[in-house]
Amino acid sequence: MATALQLTWTPSGSKKTNAAARTLTSDAPAIVQSNGRFRTVTTITRKNGLYCTCGGTVQSVVIEVYDQLIDASTGAALLTSTTATCVCRGTGPSSENIATTRFENIGAQISRKLVAAWAAGVLQIKRTATIKSFTSPNHGTPYFRSGYYDDVITIDGTTAAYDPSITISAFDAGNEALLYASSWAQRPLRFTVNTAVADSGNWESASALYRRLDVKMENLSGGSAPGTVSAATTTSTTTSWSVSSTALTFTRTNGFNRGNRYRVTFTLSVGSSADDLSETASDDVEIDVAAIPLHLSKHGHGVGIGMYSAIDPEKDAAGTDSRMDCNLPAHFHAPVSLEGGIEQLGSGWTYLSPAAGSTPAEYGGGALRCRAMEKLRVVDGSLLVKPGSDKVVLATLPEGYTPTKNVFSLNACSGGRVARVAVGGAGDTNAGKLCLEWVRNLSDGANYTSAAIWVQCSIDYWVD
Repeated sequence: MATALQLTWTPSGSKKTNAAARTLTSDAPAIVQSNGRFRTVTTITRKNGLYCTCGGTVQSVVIEVYDQLIDASTGAALLTSTTATCVCRGTGPSSENIATTRFENIGAQISRKLVAAWAAGVLQIKRTATIKSFTSPNHGTPYFRSGYYDDVITIDGTTAAYDPSITISAFDAGNEALLYASSWAQRPLRFTVNTAVADSGNWESASALYRRLDVKMENLSGGSAPGTVSAATTTSTTTSWSVSSTALTFTRTNGFNRGNRYRVTFTLSVGSSADDLSETASDDVEIDVAAIPLHLSKHGHGVGIGMYSAIDPEKDAAGTDSRMDCNLPAHFHAPVSLEGGIEQLGSGWTYLSPAAGSTPAEYGGGALRCRAMEKLRVVDGSLLVKPGSDKVVLATLPEGYTPTKNVFSLNACSGGRVARVAVGGAGDTNAGKLCLEWVRNLSDGANYTSAAIWVQCSIDYWVD
């Protein structure tokens, strides 16, 4: 487990001997501290003062300051800090002369370069100062004045280098369940396991990253020992590996006991060598071996009939989802007095507010309304509306009612006429809107636009 580290270093010493550049060498703080070794650097701050003559007791100079982290062995600047300012006045040294810079949001790759240079004794922090503005041209050059200012360098980091993470994103034992058997011998359980580590550039040792994925099973019901688990266990020396999604299948050699609960734990181990897998992350999931063909998820938000509930474990725990899955043929029965075994399909009717005309009309199915049944959308009802020479928007349908393409329906209306009703598809000007495209006379095919008439607005279509 990673430990947070913080080091505060005052290289100016008790005599406040000052300098622009400091190197973290053997006489400076070592990379290994009493509470652990820095393997990741997250932030560095430097607080120090500069002075500049100003040309007079009432004059001032504003100095702009930034620091760089340099690999002294190559001269390469690895990182540049934020820019700070300080002010010198003609009255002498004061707290205004002090500027604080900060290196932050240090990425994994740069962090490893800093750690490597620190370990080699060649990591240098160097301050650059320039005059930003002044009140008198008779000023001097900024300099680091010994005897007046502490040079305080603070380094934050952790003992972790790779920051591994692992999540079980899917679990499916449903169709493999032998729900009535006394044991569930040799049945495969399938998991999708997502693993990740920090940016793999510039690994600290042998330019290689080693990883291993282990699986452990426990019987939480106090039954027989879990037995052995056959699973994918890998070691990788691939430096470019950052994210891997692996579908794993494993079995328990002596079967799963009916009515027992098991915990399966996946552990990801990461390190710089096969013998030093120093950082780990784990995730687990609990499963039931049902004694009857009905399964309730751990937190009660998922129900499986003839299978295990396929609800996402995290959504089940958080209560953000609920679902029922059925893997058996369904037969719905009802008393003879009722018309069928299903009382309602879908979410029920949603009544629509007309954009033109009024509802319900004298004939045509009642009030204008819609309902969703799985991916099927149904619109019904009638309007008293005056047709136009161009299409008329009748109503805006709820979210989720827009088909892929325009859909149409021929409907009854007042007199010897027929009406064409449409719903605009995705990308259409009238996407998700119910429209009356035209009303035509059956006698001559001419458009009817004379007066308001009743129009039946029945149309159903699929949205997948």
